[in-house]
Amino acid sequence: MARTQNVLIGRTSGSVGNATFSKWKNVNVMKAKVFEPENPNTVNQQMRRSMFAFLVAAARALKPVSDLGFKAYSNVMSQFNAFVKFNYGGLASAGVAPNFVESLIDMVISKGTLTPTAIGSNVSVNASAIVTINFANITSAPDQAATDKAIAVAWNDTSGLIAYNVVGTDRSTGVVTVTMPAANVSGDSIYAYLFFMRADGSINSDSDALLTNTP
Repeated sequence: MARTQNVLIGRTSGSVGNATFSKWKNVNVMKAKVFEPENPNTVNQQMRRSMFAFLVAAARALKPVSDLGFKAYSNVMSQFNAFVKFNYGGLASAGVAPNFVESLIDMVISKGTLTPTAIGSNVSVNASAIVTINFANITSAPDQAATDKAIAVAWNDTSGLIAYNVVGTDRSTGVVTVTMPAANVSGDSIYAYLFFMRADGSINSDSDALLTNTP
């Protein structure tokens, strides 16, 4: 028997039909029971599973980053799930089944209330393992501070290598570097991502992205 509860009669729990109510992270949630399709392997379903597998792999590779970038959502969902949620339909979107569309420029590594700062026009990449991301070192908004930490990710789409810097550097430096696992090669496509976090970790900004190539 299901028990319902709102501001007058309390919280909801139990099951009604195909819905199950429960409490998770101090939030009342409703989950639908799994529907078993007659044919669970259609091309569209293959595409959706491929999209989800790609997002899960990306979330795992970037977990130390998303733990910071999606901290604001940790009271209602895990940062891992927040990464998948905000990148479903952007980083990975439906294509011509069974294939999906991967758009690295649309990847979101942070969502927050701190005023964002864009990546500078010159992301420096040479035939080494270092990716240098430039940004304006001024505090143009009242909520920005010179001590805000710049957190960065570099994704080499040609080699598939990913690296990040979660220690960051102060906004006042105007630059943050990421060391790749191996040297970039001429012609490699490098996606750079940047967001800022208050020095005490209390708030962070939305992320920005830029594509560049190794000369």
